[in-house]
Amino acid sequence: MNTIIELMLKISDRNVLCFYHKDTNTFDGWPVSAIQMQNLDPNERLPLKDENNFRFLTYDEINHKDIMGFFVKECVEDKEIRKRLFNILRKHNYVEPFIEGLRELNYMMNLKWHVVISTDNCFSNGLRKTN
Repeated sequence: MNTIIELMLKISDRNVLCFYHKDTNTFDGWPVSAIQMQNLDPNERLPLKDENNFRFLTYDEINHKDIMGFFVKECVEDKEIRKRLFNILRKHNYVEPFIEGLRELNYMMNLKWHVVISTDNCFSNGLRKTN
């Protein structure tokens, strides 16, 4: 589960596509798994509905700011810490500084639990859209 959370938090480039492969239980940038790649005919088209390979959420689909803002609003009780985290979210590039702020304040584990629920919902909705 931590892998998905860390992957989601690391997706900061709007042009990156990431795929999950059931058969190898891995994430990478290829639309087919390493096992399928070995048997792939270069002239064959990829299927429209694929039961093994799933595109992970894009940067725009993740909506980091909403997830992080909701976390601060609902899970951080200290007013000074909440103010500090909301100030980070006002910046243009806020993902890395926000994560660093959480680590400094020992809130990273709380965010991970919050993101597990959010990611599960987003990932499930994304899978419904692609299949």
